[in-house]
Amino acid sequence: MAKELGAREMFEHVARALCQGQSWPAAIADLMQVRLDTIRHWRSGRSQLRPDHFATMLNLIHDKQAELAKVEAELRAWLAGQPQKEGDA
Repeated sequence: MAKELGAREMFEHVARALCQGQSWPAAIADLMQVRLDTIRHWRSGRSQLRPDHFATMLNLIHDKQAELAKVEAELRAWLAGQPQKEGDA
């Protein structure tokens, strides 16, 4: 059985999924509309992560899923309208 994650580990796990790459702390700060120092404090344990912070992250996940579904539908519609050429991969 996998180890249960604490609040800081869960925060980082979700943040990295939402904001891939090395600059994820700055990106999640932008998304959550907080200062980068706030993210650093949460990660270090100097400031406590509250349930509303995780609720915000759930909202961000929901918004990202909706955005991706919309973009996927637009891309599928666009692709369907493109001429099909023989030999194209």
